[in-house]
Amino acid sequence: MKKTLKEYQDENKSVLEDYLKKEKSLYSDKKLEIINSFIDIINSEKTISINVELASLYEILSSEKYLNVFELGYSEDSIKKRYNNLSPYYKKFKLFIDMFDPEKKIKYGALNIGNLGTRYPGFGSGQICIIFKKGFTEKILNGFCLKTFSLNYYKNDGTFREKKFKEDISNWEDVHKLAFFKHSNDIHREKMSNWPFMVSNTKGWLEILIFNEILMEYFQEIRIKDKLLNHLESLIRKDDQNLEEMDLIIKRQFILITKKSERLGIFINGYKE
Repeated sequence: MKKTLKEYQDENKSVLEDYLKKEKSLYSDKKLEIINSFIDIINSEKTISINVELASLYEILSSEKYLNVFELGYSEDSIKKRYNNLSPYYKKFKLFIDMFDPEKKIKYGALNIGNLGTRYPGFGSGQICIIFKKGFTEKILNGFCLKTFSLNYYKNDGTFREKKFKEDISNWEDVHKLAFFKHSNDIHREKMSNWPFMVSNTKGWLEILIFNEILMEYFQEIRIKDKLLNHLESLIRKDDQNLEEMDLIIKRQFILITKKSERLGIFINGYKE
């Protein structure tokens, strides 16, 4: 009988706790201080982010909720094309959905401790990042966190990497332990100022599986890479007749984005990395 995400999560809870205790017991010097600093920063700064392209952000703010590909009504062919765009992921995506999400509710986020999120091309290359309010993260204390991209737990032939999967899962409350398990060596090589980028990009992002409904009222901030934000703001200042068709579409999308964000108190901030 196949296990649920909750069962995998519960079985790994004590394993992650023991790993953290063991690693701490090995040191009593600067390395222990680094470990404690990393844990403290994760616990104090952790939130969930979702990286999107501008067109997707426009759709989200138009509908006033974040929907997955099934909720958006995409056809199977459209979903297949989307997931096979950069890598042949559709087969793995379907296997994961069939195993863990028969009701097709999952939305995918990532752990964020203060940056523009993942630079993965399939999610907009780190140009635009939606940051969730702390209040939303409190709703998913029993949410599911994975050490890496969920589809990486399947081999190309469709075999489920169960041993790896059951070692790589936690709830949101324990995500600091999972992040430490992932980056226990990295934190001693990277400067503390680089930890936000490390958490979002080194060895891939730390993925959050969200089953809750995601409404715009849960958005704290929209971070846009400063160069892109400057370009978007420059389009608004230009007369429509002086714009190419694509730039005119982008301008109209960004106007709606700014108006909806302002009405709902969602900050749009330029971000430099």
